[in-house]
Amino acid sequence: MKKLLILLLFLFTVKGYAQKCEAKKDAFTGKEIVEYDFGKKAVKFRVEEDKIYLEMRFSYLGELNVSVPKGTAFLLKLDNETVINLEVNAETPPLSRIVGEHIYSFYVYEFELSKKELEQLETAGTEMVRYPDPNGGTLDLKLTGGNRRLKKHLSAGSACILENLKS
Repeated sequence: MKKLLILLLFLFTVKGYAQKCEAKKDAFTGKEIVEYDFGKKAVKFRVEEDKIYLEMRFSYLGELNVSVPKGTAFLLKLDNETVINLEVNAETPPLSRIVGEHIYSFYVYEFELSKKELEQLETAGTEMVRYPDPNGGTLDLKLTGGNRRLKKHLSAGSACILENLKS
């Protein structure tokens, strides 16, 4: 019985995992949208009207009341030493929440990608992310250890979008 329960849990997990890449029509506009969503916008790719977007969510300890300005630099260092320079598409305000005994501020940064950048993300893999610190400067996130999932989903999301792009 215990083995059956574990097997069922595994099967449901795999099924849910496979549904992250989705092509659908917008209910209001009728336009086709392709999305890859991992972890409620921890990483989200989207294609709308032939534009490719990447959204990434980062959390910061404490309540921050500072918006990150449009055009702020965001860097992705790939495994092959290539650096992709992105800019935040719009002013990004924080969303603060209480998590356990702490307050966290969440920022969802959105970028527009070229097809070439998307191909690089898929094939090379991402080694490190340099992202804005709302208090000033930047922070580096190495995609090793517990952050390997982010690396995997940047690559998988790129593959999903490339597979569904119209040439």
